[in-house]
Amino acid sequence: MFVSELARILAPPAEPRAYSYGNAVATMATGWIIGVLLLLLLAALTAQNLFAVPASVGEVGRLTTVLWFGAAMPLIALAVANREQRKLDQRLQIWRSAAHRWQRLYYCARDDIVFLPFSEDPVVRPDKLNDLISASSSEPSR
Repeated sequence: MFVSELARILAPPAEPRAYSYGNAVATMATGWIIGVLLLLLLAALTAQNLFAVPASVGEVGRLTTVLWFGAAMPLIALAVANREQRKLDQRLQIWRSAAHRWQRLYYCARDDIVFLPFSEDPVVRPDKLNDLISASSSEPSR
């Protein structure tokens, strides 16, 4: 589908993409897989007879692996997911405001300008549309 350059420039602001909790789940699953592999490796090292592995090393390794991959990584992944969700909430609020302003804009083809009627905001060329959309000046009510 052909979209003109002007249509692309005058397009409404893009809605922020939602954070996928699949990323957090994938991080946790990857951590658990790595943890299981490390536990298997530690079990194989402590069970072999080629060289001596002190029991305390195996215990510390198992404890560290379980704590890191079983608890710390999932908690970190969930914290990141929550932080990204809060950021998304802020971006959505900004986007709603920008989309509302965009819906009230007019384009004059003769003069090749974009403007917001009944506003003290400046008149801008289409390539400066984002400046007009993100303007935070107060507007009189109609």
